[in-house]
Amino acid sequence: MKFKRTSTVLALAAVALMAITPIAGAQETDGGPDVAGKGWLKARGTGNAAIDMSGKIRVYIEGDVAITSLGDRFRVKLRTDRAQDYVTESVGPDVVLNDFTGWLVVTGSHFVIDMEGSMKFKAIGKGAAYLEGNGLYKTRRGLVRPWDPAGVAARIHPA
Repeated sequence: MKFKRTSTVLALAAVALMAITPIAGAQETDGGPDVAGKGWLKARGTGNAAIDMSGKIRVYIEGDVAITSLGDRFRVKLRTDRAQDYVTESVGPDVVLNDFTGWLVVTGSHFVIDMEGSMKFKAIGKGAAYLEGNGLYKTRRGLVRPWDPAGVAARIHPA
């Protein structure tokens, strides 16, 4: 009986969390791995992620990251697991981090971020993402969907 009550409480907590967490709307297309979002895309997994977007992305990663600015506004902030504060990285239009473990926040009018490793992130803005490996992703009103070892394409649109 205790297991059933705990499962019910956990299920209700997950639904409540999903209801208050979203900041902008999102819609999934019918069938297939393409996602048309409005505002955000959340993902967690291990593999490769390539995101071409404008807006903001907050990432925790254990792996490699390459970020390229293609617009006029661009900022990268980093924080390793051992640091308490973020450090702003502003070395040119390209930032490359090898064997990085920690958090990064990227904001800009147009940038591409390529990641390989174990990661979780939330992208807010407009753009497209390609997820390859094992993990889960979700838009606000979409279902939780698995990454595909062969790759999944997703689109993020403004709210």
